[in-house]
Amino acid sequence: MQSPELTVRETVVFSARLRLDPKIVETDEEKLAFVDQILEEMELSDLANVLVGTEYSLGLSFEQKKRLSIAVELAASPSMIFLDEPTSGLDARSALLVVRLLRKICDGGRTCVATVSKRLGGLIPTVFCAKHFVMISSGDDSDPSTILFSIWYV
Repeated sequence: MQSPELTVRETVVFSARLRLDPKIVETDEEKLAFVDQILEEMELSDLANVLVGTEYSLGLSFEQKKRLSIAVELAASPSMIFLDEPTSGLDARSALLVVRLLRKICDGGRTCVATVSKRLGGLIPTVFCAKHFVMISSGDDSDPSTILFSIWYV
């Protein structure tokens, strides 16, 4: 959950302090360094001190909030991350950015499972090589509009 009164960094730090296994990161300084690593990976470092905001006030864009949601989940250091419609509501440029960030997550050794139901016009297969991408569809495999869900794996 994102609170409009918190900054991007505070949001991810809250998640890390609440959910991160103390066996992985023991001290608060290590947690803060881990959060900085996540912010860098999700390309949110430049926005670290920006308030999340609401749709009616200044703050993050819709696409930036999507990336923040992924960062909040990564703060628990999961081996697998499940994403429901990570590109939903995004324009083509923003969707490509999110998909490329998911590729980074996979390259870092995590498994990503995501539902993708909107037409992406070959966007995902272009970014993910066969090693990282499996597509399961409900119809014609050449028609991206039939994608039910996709699995990225390493």
